[in-house]
Amino acid sequence: MLRVMRESAGSWIIKVLMGIMVAAFVLVGTGSYKAYRSSKVASVNGENITVDDYQQAYSSMLENIRRQFGNQLNDEILKKMNIQQQAMDRLIEATLLRQTAEKYGIKVARKDLIDSIVKIPAFQDNGQFDTQRYKMLLNQNRMTPASFETMQEEVMLLDKIRAIVTSCVKVSDDEAKQWYAWENASVAIEYVGFSPDTYKDIEISDAMIQEYYDAHKESYKTEPARKARYVKFDPAFYRDKINISEDEIQQYYTDHVDEFYVEETASGRQIVLRVPEKAPAEEAEKRKQEALSIIEKANAGEDFVELVKKYSEGPDKDKGGAMGPFTRMGTFQGVADAAFSMEIGGISDPIRTRNGWHIFKLEAKNPAATLPLEQVSDKIRNKLTAEKQENMAYDNALALYNNSLSGEDLVKNATNQKLNLATTDFFTESKGPDGISAPVEFAKIAFSLPAMEISDVSKVGDAYYLIQVIEEQHEQIPELDAVKENVRADVFKEQQGKAAENAAKQFIERIKEKGSIITAAQDAGMEVKTSTLANRNSPPPPELGNDASLVDAAFNLTDENKITENPVKGEKEFYVMALKERKEPPEDGYASKKTAIIQRLTNQKQTELFKSWIADLRKNSKIEISDKILKEPGL
Repeated sequence: MLRVMRESAGSWIIKVLMGIMVAAFVLVGTGSYKAYRSSKVASVNGENITVDDYQQAYSSMLENIRRQFGNQLNDEILKKMNIQQQAMDRLIEATLLRQTAEKYGIKVARKDLIDSIVKIPAFQDNGQFDTQRYKMLLNQNRMTPASFETMQEEVMLLDKIRAIVTSCVKVSDDEAKQWYAWENASVAIEYVGFSPDTYKDIEISDAMIQEYYDAHKESYKTEPARKARYVKFDPAFYRDKINISEDEIQQYYTDHVDEFYVEETASGRQIVLRVPEKAPAEEAEKRKQEALSIIEKANAGEDFVELVKKYSEGPDKDKGGAMGPFTRMGTFQGVADAAFSMEIGGISDPIRTRNGWHIFKLEAKNPAATLPLEQVSDKIRNKLTAEKQENMAYDNALALYNNSLSGEDLVKNATNQKLNLATTDFFTESKGPDGISAPVEFAKIAFSLPAMEISDVSKVGDAYYLIQVIEEQHEQIPELDAVKENVRADVFKEQQGKAAENAAKQFIERIKEKGSIITAAQDAGMEVKTSTLANRNSPPPPELGNDASLVDAAFNLTDENKITENPVKGEKEFYVMALKERKEPPEDGYASKKTAIIQRLTNQKQTELFKSWIADLRKNSKIEISDKILKEPGL
């Protein structure tokens, strides 16, 4: 029972409890857990938000983000998300909400609180609230029932305030119909693409390169790099030092005799007449009669290989229908049953499989057996040699590690033992050093080490390593001369884009002069393509690339404004679009979607209203925030 509860707790912590904890700590985190013993980092209408409050909220939000992103989370994502600002904003909003609740006497009834907790499935056993389970799960998360109930009450209070604020939101039938028409209309467009790659005649000056570099220096920042020294212990090096005795081989054979058991096998030839698995009975019967006719020819003495070449439709036809050797589990069950029940030279009756009808002729059969020692001794010798050389490499690496307490010891001991202490050039974590069979694995270990510290014995590729980082280079912005060719290429690409965009703008003006995209394209010797977009949620046609901006531009075209006002930038080209046809959705489709549309619009309106209400609440409150809090994540 305890094991089951622990397993249940693991999944529940992730899906339920952590969700409540994040909501409580981040959204309503100041509440009853306000620790006035700590210095304040902000105040809301005279009420302090403390360092403890902030750290708790920040940590909870960070943990939630880690669960969402998993291994994809990195410093760049964290920087963009600006967690410290988000955590502080939500703490401020939580304080404002609680102050509002106190001002207007909004509370959560004790009965409602209890009802909400007993309905949480994680606390139930066979659909009934289990007090023992409740306490155990909370205890596993270092929580008491009192602390959890306080957090749950605060979350419910937030929901209650939100419900009060948004209770006035209504969505009319007309609004829902307009949304249905807006979302489900389809359009056909005519368009011309302008690819930047077609503009090759572009001159790049040094001034342009300098200007671009000055504006984009950060994009040329180098990755952090490290230089390391290492001792490699390759198991292959020890192969000549290993001698495997006949007694060892015999002992291994005795201890692992099951490894050398060989199942019964059969081999022969087959003719296959294809029949779809779900073919009509009359078609299958017709093909069976064909098979029976071939069997008659074979039994009459005609060469089976020649019959294969003439009649078989199987993939092994060119090999004379050769099959095997195969085990009972190595082919279709029906074929195997026939093969292992026949005498050598026998020809089967027609056998039905999902591929059709098979005719099998048995040519050889080998009984199950345990391979004798003399037949497998070399295999055993090679296996034991590989194991010993692997162990010897590891043991030698471990001995050096145990005797090397510092970086200087590693150098001294490697020298005394005449081991090759190699040094890499600077390498990045994403690429690793040259000369290593598994450079990224090597780099991952190196970048986890403090400078001058020796790694544990680490398996990298097929060898063992002791690694020591001896020098670090932090990320830096290189001088222009070091990246000038890269900058030149980027400037060229940028200018190609500008040339394509300018050509598209000129084409728009030509359309205005000529009156239609077709005429303008014909005069310019350009091709006009046509595509249909089923609705606003449909992906762009493959030829336009996966870009939502193209869908938006297409659906913004109207009978009054049939041409895109400006070129639309896609993934690879700039596009000029013209409306060919707009088709409104069928009216009778609205009824089946009405309820879902109204619910969606209601949720959207409620969210917008609540955000606006919170913004007004902040605007009319006195809020002070320490500058330090937003500069030091997590404090």
